[in-house]
Amino acid sequence: MLSIGGRYRSCAVRIDLPTDAATRADAAEQLAKLVDSVWPEHVLTLGYGPTDHVTPMLTRLHDALTEHGQHPEMMLRVSDGRYFADPPCPDPACCPPEGHPVDLALSPVAAEAILAGHVAYPSRADLAATLDPVGGPTRRRMIAETARAEQRLLPGPGDDAPPAPELTEALYPDAIALIEDLYAACTPHGEPATERQMAELGVLLTLTRIRDEAWVRMDPDHLPRYLPLWTRVLRHVQPDYQAAPACLLAYAAYASGDGTMANLALERAAQADPAYPMTDLIAAVIAAGVPPEATRLRMSPDQLNHLWTRPSAGPAPDTDRHT
Repeated sequence: MLSIGGRYRSCAVRIDLPTDAATRADAAEQLAKLVDSVWPEHVLTLGYGPTDHVTPMLTRLHDALTEHGQHPEMMLRVSDGRYFADPPCPDPACCPPEGHPVDLALSPVAAEAILAGHVAYPSRADLAATLDPVGGPTRRRMIAETARAEQRLLPGPGDDAPPAPELTEALYPDAIALIEDLYAACTPHGEPATERQMAELGVLLTLTRIRDEAWVRMDPDHLPRYLPLWTRVLRHVQPDYQAAPACLLAYAAYASGDGTMANLALERAAQADPAYPMTDLIAAVIAAGVPPEATRLRMSPDQLNHLWTRPSAGPAPDTDRHT
């Protein structure tokens, strides 16, 4: 569903087709409320699949939009390389029973996407595979690098573990230097993160304050540049350290307009740590249909420092390395 004009200029939302009437009604109501909240000038909906799967949803969505005072200008069903108005208009010249061919060769969209560096994967599974963990010799090296990073950065088994705030304070300068170095290299010709850097970063990101520093230091106006870094880190770090980079990837992807990658990254985060709070936070934002532009975090490191150190905040929240 596309909305054009209004509060955020344009919004797009995609859902899986519901398979039962109750789920269909709930999904239609949620989508209609979302459209109503952004006050669009135009609304277009497209359903992909056979008639018996798509038409019931388009019908229910049309009714829900109308109830909220929105009038979709076009509702299309796309199937087998053709598109159809659903419901069709009575003019066969406008809405032929055999539909209209989808001819990508005549559309500038594909050319514009390629020019912008976008890649169309054959399926969602193929896109998900780009987040698969590395294996073979690379994985063996990462296991060794992670063990060394843990030894360098964390208290030993026989040591008294300091409180998380004290550990954060001790590691903070080196952590910020590492994050800034990696972000400075987020350019087309920048050097990719080394295995040692990724192992250290994975360990450091278990400290909430360090993770938040990595979050606020991403330039909100150039978030796509960070996607290769967080994808690389997610694929390389050990399973216990995947939740934080997966969530940072999800944020950067969604705020850049890539909802599919954001959801895939959240799935990886949930697999790594089902109770990781940042996963639920970003998932709730996506489920609410908040436009990507409105999710870009515009907070300076100084503002973050104030939030963490202000007396009114009570005890420092970073009491658990896995918060």
